[in-house]
Amino acid sequence: MLLTKAPARSFRYAGAVIAGWAILSLAGSVRAGDNSPKPIVMSDGLKREEIGGVIKNHWNEIKHCYEDGLTRNGALAGKITAFWVISPTGAVDDVRIQNSTLADQHVQDCMTSAIREWQFPAPKGGGNVNVTYPWVFLPAKTK
Repeated sequence: MLLTKAPARSFRYAGAVIAGWAILSLAGSVRAGDNSPKPIVMSDGLKREEIGGVIKNHWNEIKHCYEDGLTRNGALAGKITAFWVISPTGAVDDVRIQNSTLADQHVQDCMTSAIREWQFPAPKGGGNVNVTYPWVFLPAKTK
């Protein structure tokens, strides 16, 4: 099994810090009990950079979902791990929250609605690509 961790990204904006990361796996899966995020499983499909580029292009949509949650709870924090399937056409066929410690269902619903509309490049080889991607949400510290 080959695992490569993508560099962590953290963005600070009015009200919060969002960090996201992903792990690429060409074969296999993370063992039970491992606390690291589950891998992006590639099936003759997309490079990590291609998936990451689409996520980066839609970062403001995820940010909007979290900012909306901050209006309800200024201390809202936690980790949301989303899972989605990229179809052979590049469309998102299925999306769901795999795990969440962020106690706001509206933020989770907003995120799944946004991801469902994303368009990825068509995977090479015509197969599906399964993506698991965690985001960590923290309110910005006030001075």
